[in-house]
Amino acid sequence: MSNIKNMSLLKNFLFSFSISIILILIGFVIYAVILTNTNLKEDNIGIVIACIYGISVLIGSILFNSKIAKKGIINGCFLGILIFLSIYIISSIIYRTFSLNFFGFLIMLFCIGMGGIGGIIGVNLKK
Repeated sequence: MSNIKNMSLLKNFLFSFSISIILILIGFVIYAVILTNTNLKEDNIGIVIACIYGISVLIGSILFNSKIAKKGIINGCFLGILIFLSIYIISSIIYRTFSLNFFGFLIMLFCIGMGGIGGIIGVNLKK
């Protein structure tokens, strides 16, 4: 019984993780199209990236924790960390640099925070 529960938890986690990554990619593509086709300057790119990460992690965390209904903040923060690390590792491999600057650190904290908030919301959706 415990093995079935763990598999269900893993499946739910992978689904939520995948949805978050897909939302991040869609957000980046939409922003790139907007930047390309308008006179918008690239000055606000950091804020937009933070918003895309935050919204994606929030939605993924809500999805994940709405099915679990316990330990929402811990599970949400964990999802936020893993999403940030996944994107960080992929971009570090592509750009061949493994440095974390202050902005990257803030994005990581923002992902953890939004994951925790999404976890709280997700757990309380069933009630």
